[in-house]
Amino acid sequence: MRTLFILGPTCSMILMACRAEGLGVPGPASGEPCVAGHVGTSVPGEMFCPPSTRNPQGATSAASAGLSWTELKYRLLARFPNPFFCDPDQYPVAHGNETELARRRVGELEADTEQLGAILKHNGLGDTGPFTDSEVVRIDRDRKRLEAVHLEPAGGGYRFELGILEGKAGGFIVKGWVDPGGIITVKERQPALLSCPVCLSPEARIDTPRGPVPIADLRVGDPVWTQDEAGNRREAIIMKTARTPVPPGYRMLHLRLEDGRALRASPRHPTADGRRMEDLRVGDPIDGTRVARIGVDAQPTAATHDLLPAGSTGHYWANGIRIGSTLSPGFGSR
Repeated sequence: MRTLFILGPTCSMILMACRAEGLGVPGPASGEPCVAGHVGTSVPGEMFCPPSTRNPQGATSAASAGLSWTELKYRLLARFPNPFFCDPDQYPVAHGNETELARRRVGELEADTEQLGAILKHNGLGDTGPFTDSEVVRIDRDRKRLEAVHLEPAGGGYRFELGILEGKAGGFIVKGWVDPGGIITVKERQPALLSCPVCLSPEARIDTPRGPVPIADLRVGDPVWTQDEAGNRREAIIMKTARTPVPPGYRMLHLRLEDGRALRASPRHPTADGRRMEDLRVGDPIDGTRVARIGVDAQPTAATHDLLPAGSTGHYWANGIRIGSTLSPGFGSR
């Protein structure tokens, strides 16, 4: 379900759009409503959005001067028909029945009459249901594609950014501007390896019997500290490692705890108790302390990394914080 939080009539920082990976795009917008999701700090530039947003309130509406918000997105999809996005129903693992999930989401979409109306029009469907199973799947698939298009009001039109697939994982990031009438101007096109990272930044230091070691330097067979089901800390060898290239513009979540420990990780990386980093809020308990701050870190990262120690839990320590592994057989099952 797409969620929009209005924090107040004015603010110094605004997130006008959110990344499909779940990360916000901060930027100054004096005098406009501040649109954001989970805000863990008042520090400029450290804000976090849900995976998607509706047409931001307070933004200039294209409907008054041309095409609607969703029609502009359809115009971009017509120009770039193979958008990259991480399907929440398939990633990191498939879960649930597509038809059942689509019916639930279409029901939620009824509150967004502008988007639903545009989707029905483009799919040649009537204004009202009931819809068949195949129709609700078509509607929901279009909704996901539309959410892969990021628009940000700028200069009487909208800046856009979109990942485009070419081949299995290759592609490019295209950035540009679209006016309210749907005229598209491409400003930048960068080759990219597109993927859905869920792991840690390469400088994260992993607790090992020989001291903290950057996760990027560890290999299968190396020893690390893990925790067994009884809560005991013990040595175990690494069974698996993973390195996932990060597309341009990808932003990591920055977690800081009250005792000073901090970690940069993807929003969906699991904590030791089964939550995801994106689920955490300021004040939540974690690893013997509480969350002090959650924000977005724009520090560039070429790839994310993860590992799986031998044992039943898959737990290990990164920058002194006990976390789970995305390589564990149970990851993504909830």
